Amino acid sequence: MDVGVSIEEHFIGFVDVHDTGLFETFMDQLNKLQLNISDCRGQAYDNGSNMKGKRQGVQKRVLDTNKKALYVPCGSHNLNLVICDAAQSPVQSVSFFGLLQRLYNLFSSSVQRWEIMQEHIQITVKSLSTTRWEYRIDSVKAIRYQMPQFVKALEAVLDHAMAKKGAETVSTCKGILKEIQTWKFLICVVVWYNILYQINHISKLFQSPKVSIETMQKETNALQLSLQEYRENGLNSAKTEATQIAEELEIERTLPEERQRTKARRYLYEGREETVSTPEERLNREFFLPLIDKALCSIRDRFAQTKTFLDLYGFLYSVDNMEKTVSEGTLGVSCKKIGVGTEDVDGTDLEREITAAVRSLPSLSTPTDMLNYIFQENLLDCYPNLSIALRVLLTLTVTVASGERSFSALKLIKTYLRSNMCQERLSDLAVISIEQVVRRKLDMKDVITAFANAKARQIKF
Repeated sequence: MDVGVSIEEHFIGFVDVHDTGLFETFMDQLNKLQLNISDCRGQAYDNGSNMKGKRQGVQKRVLDTNKKALYVPCGSHNLNLVICDAAQSPVQSVSFFGLLQRLYNLFSSSVQRWEIMQEHIQITVKSLSTTRWEYRIDSVKAIRYQMPQFVKALEAVLDHAMAKKGAETVSTCKGILKEIQTWKFLICVVVWYNILYQINHISKLFQSPKVSIETMQKETNALQLSLQEYRENGLNSAKTEATQIAEELEIERTLPEERQRTKARRYLYEGREETVSTPEERLNREFFLPLIDKALCSIRDRFAQTKTFLDLYGFLYSVDNMEKTVSEGTLGVSCKKIGVGTEDVDGTDLEREITAAVRSLPSLSTPTDMLNYIFQENLLDCYPNLSIALRVLLTLTVTVASGERSFSALKLIKTYLRSNMCQERLSDLAVISIEQVVRRKLDMKDVITAFANAKARQIKF
């Protein structure tokens, strides 16, 4: 068996929180598991204020107990909130997603209407996700590439409703048909699909338990650059893409004129000139620019703490980064920061070990490769501080998306027939279901024997 390191993430169980509080319940659970809080080197939660609060949040109270338990906000949740912030900024985005939800409700509320939709459309319409905004790309994608088919499906539903004399359905169909067959709606579809496509790609990467802080920072920087470029010419490119759909549906490519508001003159010296904006300029000012600017500001604010951790551990991510730090003359300062921040390594010894490692270690691209090489070549005595720093770096939790998926197992475990299941049994069954890899490695004969002895009804004399 090869000697090496393996960074694993395991599910422990569901914990019932009472009036004692989250932090107290968390500490009680650690005591039951015989885990020492002083051994904790990182903590990550979602973006709930009760967890990430700077004064009374769980992360702050844990940090007061153990200064080495550094808090890393979940990158996947941060990216989700970036979309939430951007979608709530312009009013047009709120009405746009509301229209998509109305479209889904129209088809899904009737079996006949759903069959009519399936006759015309290959990619069915999806309901809007209230928790993961990047999944709204499924809803926008169906409209983006099947707009003519949706129009035909709505017209078929309208004819069916008129034959059935369904006044409410007829009114809803006419209203949706009128709104989606506009130049403004087509532009919104294209703009939102392009933005959601970029973010959805990064979101899937952030949900991996093996993603590193360095990768997260690189991807967020790339997303910022992409949005900045899209801000410059994105609206024009969206109009070009929407033109193809408009020509196929014979939709007039003009935006509706709005009555200009005139400002009341209160004093004689006030001028009479009013700024007149075209419909295209108002769309750019009221929809496109607020959407992109809010997304850029949200990325910068929500991922600011990630840059702090990258400044602390960034030079350890590869041998090339170490060589760059040595050549720039900043190795001593970087090692001193880690020594003061974690108190697990000696900054001076770490500087000497990295200087030697740059000369002797091969060109390894990841911290996992470097740590594996140290263990496989029996170099632990030569690089004790470097190995500790790498282990701390690798165990820092970047995302909690995989932990959040454990709640999906509840649908499989707590069914209608198990509605009266107690908390302890529910948690135990969840561990068996979620940790299938570990369960398959267990010797079930001993488990069955112990279970049979515990449930034996015969009395041995």
